[in-house]
Amino acid sequence: GQLRSNSAVPSSTFSISTPSTKAKNAQWDFYAQLQFNTSGANFVDVYLVSEQSDLLSTTNNGYFVRIGGTPDEISLYKMTAGVASVLINGTDGVTNRSNNLLRIKIIRDANNLWSLELDASGGTNYILEGTATDNSFSTSSFFGIRIQQSTATFFNKHFFDDIYAGDIMTEKDPPVLSS
Repeated sequence: GQLRSNSAVPSSTFSISTPSTKAKNAQWDFYAQLQFNTSGANFVDVYLVSEQSDLLSTTNNGYFVRIGGTPDEISLYKMTAGVASVLINGTDGVTNRSNNLLRIKIIRDANNLWSLELDASGGTNYILEGTATDNSFSTSSFFGIRIQQSTATFFNKHFFDDIYAGDIMTEKDPPVLSS
């Protein structure tokens, strides 16, 4: 099954989080389906690194991927004491569709180099959206999803699956039988 939004409150922000200490030398990837055209009033923030479990907190620190927003893009942000600033500015117009099937992969290596990759068809043919170096926050307590929605037209139309937050997965040759 998939994780689906379930708030029927118009013009609201709601979230879900789970403990996660992955913050450095880490990879995050997930599938998201947004069955609507994103906007400044309808977007999703996926918190890769969060100091607090309450993703609506105005004092939180961490990093998140915004899906949507006014430019209809996938971008990486840093949240510092509740103030968001962009680290990787994704391609505008990507989520300017009535049905968005997305697979997003983020890697932060040991040198604090972040990379943001996207397959805008939901598969694994990733395209690099950009890179940035930032080491503002090196620990995490939570991973989570924060949703901003406007009218009833957007209720229950956010789906998430195949969420991974862990060590960096490397492409390796399969094992070979030696005897």
